[in-house]
Amino acid sequence: MNQVPVQPSEIYRIVAENTSDIIVLVDNEAIVRFVSPSIKSLVGYNVEEYVGMDAFDSLHPDDREQVRLSHTEVIQLKQLVELEYRLLHAQGHTVHAEARVKPVLDSEGNVEYVVAVVRDVTERKKAEQLLENILDYVNAAVWSTDKDFARHSYCSESFEKISGLPRYEVMSNPIRVHDHIHPDDNTVLMGEVKHVRI
Repeated sequence: MNQVPVQPSEIYRIVAENTSDIIVLVDNEAIVRFVSPSIKSLVGYNVEEYVGMDAFDSLHPDDREQVRLSHTEVIQLKQLVELEYRLLHAQGHTVHAEARVKPVLDSEGNVEYVVAVVRDVTERKKAEQLLENILDYVNAAVWSTDKDFARHSYCSESFEKISGLPRYEVMSNPIRVHDHIHPDDNTVLMGEVKHVRI
C-alpha cells in the first residue's frame, strides 16, 4: 500500500497539536507568538487568548523576575536554559512547571525567538513537598546527582538546615557538598560512586 508522503509543515502541526508538553514561541520582547493547544490543559487559556500575551503575565508574581532573568540569559548567551517556575491557572490555582528554553537564531546568528518546551510537574512537586515534610520531621536530607557530581536533579530543603550550605549553592555547584562531608565519610562515598560506575 502506497502512502502519500506527509509534508514537513504538516508533521510539525501534528506534533505541536498532539503533544502533552506545551511548545511556546516567544519573541525578544517576551510576547507569545505561538503556543501549542496543550496550553489549555496547563493553564486554562485557549491558544487565541495566549498568543499575543506577555509571556510573564501568566507566571506567579514571585517567579517572574527569575524567569525574566533566564529569558535575558538565553538571549544574551545564546544557550539553552532549564528552569522551574509556577504559573497561574485561569481559574486561580497555581501550576508548577519545568521548561527547557532554547534560542532560535536568525541567519546572522542573532536571537530571533526563544522556544520553550514546558511540562506540568505539579504532581511531582506535591510528592517532593511530602518528602520534604517527612525529611524535616526525621531531621534528614536527600540529594540526587548525576554520576559525575556535575548536576543535581534534586536537593531537599532540609539539606541547608543540616549542613548550613545554601540549597541554591548545592544545586548550582554540586561538588560543594563534599566540603561538608567528613573526610572519612567522603572517601567511603566516593568509593561507592566509583564502584557503581564500574
